[in-house]
Amino acid sequence: MSRLSCLAAAASLATAPALAQERPLTDEEVLGLAREEAVWCENWSDQTRDCESLYMLRQAPDGTLVQSGMFLMSDAPAIRVIVAERVSLTNGRLCSSGSTEELNIQATMDGQPSLEATLMVRALLTEAMAEFADAQICQQLFATDDPQRLEEIITADEERLTDFESSYRLGTVDTGFLLRPVIEDEDQGQVHL
Repeated sequence: MSRLSCLAAAASLATAPALAQERPLTDEEVLGLAREEAVWCENWSDQTRDCESLYMLRQAPDGTLVQSGMFLMSDAPAIRVIVAERVSLTNGRLCSSGSTEELNIQATMDGQPSLEATLMVRALLTEAMAEFADAQICQQLFATDDPQRLEEIITADEERLTDFESSYRLGTVDTGFLLRPVIEDEDQGQVHL
């Protein structure tokens, strides 16, 4: 969700999408991403063939939507983080509170659950989102002329946050996107959701 994008944006600012050939996704199209178990690879690089983070949207049995994101904090030690939150969908926009209190955060260090890494990521996210803690954060996804690419607009209480906007390459759980670490290192591995 947009709040999840904020952590990646805090690590490296993304450029705003050029909306010339784009149109906003409808509610049905956004729900289709959940039904198809689409994986959104944030800021795909053709040169390094990797992503900053991966996202998925799923619909729980009670009808609520959950958006989850995964990123690699570092390779040495290998710190992998998954963040999930409930979101609402209205007029094609995924929205949630800017507060980080209800985020589900799980971090592993070298493949083992790590309370220390989880608390560190929670503190970083809380600091990055402090000015938006009382805001409604919304993400509007846009289809492009490339069916494998999405763009977005992020808002906080309807004010656009271009520094937090990204582009996404679409795949599936079987695509095996590579993740590039937030803290750079040489080693990269494939990640399967």
